[in-house]
Amino acid sequence: AWSGVFGSASGATPTVTMPFGTHSISLTVEDGRGGTATDDVEITVDDTTPPTVDAGPDVTLQATSPDGAPYDANANVTFSDICGAVSISISPTPVNYSLGSTVVTVTATDTSGNSAQDTMTVTVEDTTPPELSITATPDRLWPPNHNLIPIGVTPTVFDIADPNPLVELFHVQSSEGDGVDTFDPMFDTTEVVGRKGGDIQLLDGQLFLRAERSGKGDGRTYEITYRATDASGNSSEATATVFVPHNQ
Repeated sequence: AWSGVFGSASGATPTVTMPFGTHSISLTVEDGRGGTATDDVEITVDDTTPPTVDAGPDVTLQATSPDGAPYDANANVTFSDICGAVSISISPTPVNYSLGSTVVTVTATDTSGNSAQDTMTVTVEDTTPPELSITATPDRLWPPNHNLIPIGVTPTVFDIADPNPLVELFHVQSSEGDGVDTFDPMFDTTEVVGRKGGDIQLLDGQLFLRAERSGKGDGRTYEITYRATDASGNSSEATATVFVPHNQ
C-alpha cells in the first residue's frame, strides 16, 4: 500500500496525482501472514516545460498620421501551458508604430518561470498621395499690353503622414502661341523694346506670364501646374488657370 499527499493507493505501480513540491511517500508491504515492511521515498514534482506562444501573423498597416498607425499587438496572440497560468509581455508597445517595419517580441512565462518567445512584424506604409490645391493671383490679365505680369501662386497641401510634403512648380502651359518667344506675327505687329523673351518666365522663383492673346481667338489661358510629393514618394498635382480675355 502506498500513502502520501495524494492519499493512498495499492498495487505495484499505481498512478497518482501529486502537487508541485517535494513529498515523502511511504510503501508498506504485507506478506499475508502479518509481517510488514515499510520504506519511504521523496518525490519532487516540478515544471521545466515552457509554454507555447504564437505572436500571430505579420501585419501591414496604412499610416494614419505622421506618427504612423496604431495597432494592438496583443490582438492575435495565443498561448498555452501544461500547468496552467501564463503571463504575457509584449515589446515594444507604442501608441503608434512608426513608418517602416517593427519587430514585436511576445514572451510567455508560466508560474514556474519557464518562458518562450515568438515574434511578428508590424509594417506601416504610406501609399496615400498628398491633397493639393492651388490658387493664382491675379487669375485674369488685363489689358493685353504684352507686359510680363508677376503671378502669385498659393498652394494648400495636406498629407496624412508627412507634415511638410515638397511642393514645387511642375509645368506651365499656354493655350496659344509657342509660349517661348513673345513676338509672333500672328499675335503682334511690332516688337516692343523690353518686352522680348518668353511668354512664360521664371526668375528667382517668381513666375511671370505675359498679358497677351491672339486677336483672332477667344482669349488665352495659362495653366499652372504644381506637384506635391511626400516623404514616401507619393505625389499629386493641381492646376490653376490665368486667363487673358479677348476683350474686357
